[in-house]
Amino acid sequence: MSVSADSGLLNDLYGHPLTCDSLSTLLDEAGGSVSAFELVPGSERRWPQSHSAKLRVCQGDIARTIFLKKVEAAGATSDKPPATLRRDMLSNRCEARFYREFAPVLRARGVHLIEALAVVEQLSELDLAGGKRDGQRGGGVLLLLESAEGFDQASPLTRAQAQCALAGLAQLHAAAWEDRALLRQAAIRLHEGGGTWWALRQRGTEEMTRMHTIWPRFLSAFAEMAPEVTSRPSITSLPERLARLAPWIATELTAAVEAPFATMVHGDPKAANIFLPRRAGDGGGTAVPVDFQWVGLGFGMSDVAYHLSHAVLPDALEAGGGEAELVAGYCAALRSRLPTAAAAAYTDEVATYHYRLALADYARLVLSRFVTDAAPAAFAANDTGPRAANVGVIYRNSHAAVRFVERVDEALSHLELGSPSALR
Repeated sequence: MSVSADSGLLNDLYGHPLTCDSLSTLLDEAGGSVSAFELVPGSERRWPQSHSAKLRVCQGDIARTIFLKKVEAAGATSDKPPATLRRDMLSNRCEARFYREFAPVLRARGVHLIEALAVVEQLSELDLAGGKRDGQRGGGVLLLLESAEGFDQASPLTRAQAQCALAGLAQLHAAAWEDRALLRQAAIRLHEGGGTWWALRQRGTEEMTRMHTIWPRFLSAFAEMAPEVTSRPSITSLPERLARLAPWIATELTAAVEAPFATMVHGDPKAANIFLPRRAGDGGGTAVPVDFQWVGLGFGMSDVAYHLSHAVLPDALEAGGGEAELVAGYCAALRSRLPTAAAAAYTDEVATYHYRLALADYARLVLSRFVTDAAPAAFAANDTGPRAANVGVIYRNSHAAVRFVERVDEALSHLELGSPSALR
């Protein structure tokens, strides 16, 4: 067995080194006893919340590659406030519960998901009152997942790749669509109040305040590049408009278990969290969403609006039939998987309304941390390095930043008129 001697990744959640015997126990129902294993060279990744790598595992006459992901509260940044640490750990517990309790159900319904071979979750402290920092630092999550062979990750996405990703999200949404029993369990076992990491209940007061501070700097920085946009009254007042509508938007996007169109949303479908089949460029294959830390109850358009804003550059977004055509393609993929009555009920009017709500909801978070330097070097800094795929295109491309603002302005102009008659 060849491993990195100083890699804490190859310890269990108690700090004991993983062995063939302990892996055999974890993989008891997924292939039999482990006779040897090794860390795949170059596969180890460290992120702010997690540590992961691929393992090559021998079980009998079979050698295969599996994916190991580990999260330890003790390894989180020491200066995180208790509330922030708690939010982060809850998101990791959510992913563990999703793979253990919900993914098997969804896979049985035809959703393409990575199979969890083993799920170990030790975050019971999160169920206790108080939320003290020390108590929360004792837990963690360990996941062993099948390796996604034959898939790639790309960022930004081409238009064909975005269509493939949206079809994969439609598959997920359709499988849980208006399923009261499943959604009731999701409301209890996943994120309280629903999915999406940028929701107002997750990130609200601080972001709303910061939005008003950052916006004048954005307008000043982009005045030369886009004078018509940055001088438009409806855009100079964007933070005030968003702040005024934010509570109402959050309420409209809060899906009750019994609500029409309620489903299970991924909650963070950026490009890095979508595995694309190698045929995605020519329209073939099915995308596989991964990283379910923010999965929960919601409306599917929250995933769609976030994905198109985070992962697709304007030239791809506006090609062909434009953004509306991509949204329509998602709706067609969704409706093709729904019962006839449910498909008919989800009209274009409702879908467009949900999309505008979701775009404005995400914009509230974006404006609180938006770019304030229009220089090419500032965007280039966000567009290079191994972490670039996790950064939205609106922070990596100046044209994308400006177009995002225009799209939000247009969405708000409709939302300020209220909800459509079909939902009143």
